[in-house]
Amino acid sequence: MKIKRLLLTAALTAALAVTSAVPAMAETVTADAGDQAVVTTTAVTTKWTSSKLKAATVTAKAASYRYDKVKLTWEQLAGVDGYQVYRATSKTGTYTKVATVKGDSTTSYINTGLTCGKTYYYKVRAYKKISGKYVYSKYSAVTSGKPVPSKTRVKDAWGSAIGTHTVYVEWTGIAGATDYEVQYRYTLNGKTSSWKTKVESIDGEWLPFKTYNTLYREAKKKYPSGYVTGVVLAGYPRGSKIPLKEYVESTVKKNQALVSWVPQDDRIYEFRVRAYRTVSGKKVYGAWSDPYTMVETFDIDAAYAELEAYAKDYAAKNYPQWHYIDDHEGMNDSNASFYVEGELGGSSRYVKQEDFIENYKDDIARYIRRMKSSGGQKEGFVYIKKVRPGDTEGLGINDSDNTYYAVWMLY
Repeated sequence: MKIKRLLLTAALTAALAVTSAVPAMAETVTADAGDQAVVTTTAVTTKWTSSKLKAATVTAKAASYRYDKVKLTWEQLAGVDGYQVYRATSKTGTYTKVATVKGDSTTSYINTGLTCGKTYYYKVRAYKKISGKYVYSKYSAVTSGKPVPSKTRVKDAWGSAIGTHTVYVEWTGIAGATDYEVQYRYTLNGKTSSWKTKVESIDGEWLPFKTYNTLYREAKKKYPSGYVTGVVLAGYPRGSKIPLKEYVESTVKKNQALVSWVPQDDRIYEFRVRAYRTVSGKKVYGAWSDPYTMVETFDIDAAYAELEAYAKDYAAKNYPQWHYIDDHEGMNDSNASFYVEGELGGSSRYVKQEDFIENYKDDIARYIRRMKSSGGQKEGFVYIKKVRPGDTEGLGINDSDNTYYAVWMLY
């Protein structure tokens, strides 16, 4: 019986070797604590023969990996010594070996130093040394890849703290990008618009989003020296020569865009961005980012608390004669008094909390200094109002289709 078992085992092993040119798969069945069957599949390396390897084919796929790279992936042929990667610049052109990948388990290769926007063609084959000679599988079907800028991700979209008419979009920077394109769409009454590149401004003009790179190029043409004069910028004394980079960044930062625009109340807005690289005068685009929905995050109660505390503290240190009116219940922009200087302005309903606070801290400090220098009213309080369409605002009415926040120093 022992001899028969050995002969049977040898026969089965030989049959396995000649019936497959790819790894066999073994299944191990176990049970967990809940008596549920768990099947674990593992590769069983086949003994390759020359004829079997020559008949085998590698399955490969190429895709852009970056603006100057293509990544190839392929299915494993367990037990081979490695793989060879060949490349051409046309599907039927001459293929040159660009890489030898050793080992059967490494099933990818990144081809670097490529031209953005140019299509490259690849094929892959496996190899193994059998009986002292290298034997090769069939080539994979030809697969192509074109390096383009990577896909970006929109990080944020928000409205301005200084005025109500500006929207910003920010995204992650992409290596090799010349610049970026921004689009938006909106949903109204359950219907979603097409993606749009330009928005209608408050002046009726159709304007594209302006990126940092676009504004920098425009400023460079206007100020070829690389310095800006005749403007006032925080942190620089009047008359200073302001570096162009700092001047542009005071408006919009890198990997950001802005547009003069007031989003309407009844619409939900989404944004998307794609990078492009200019090659020989032509734009090569990457994929669009996933859509990003702009939402309101402003907390009016928290803003009140912080600005009230700031006004009290600033006055105590700089103009002790001025005091904050704590008991102002029922007082508002319609029934209280205010100076022209006390009408501090408005902010988008999509404003960032920290931007709102910093902007109006400066305005409150300026107002108190003005009261001190002019001998004006020696008391007052901060008033923040969410102004909806049709609401009164001071001596006027909001006749627009959007909601915003208005801020006063009242007394």
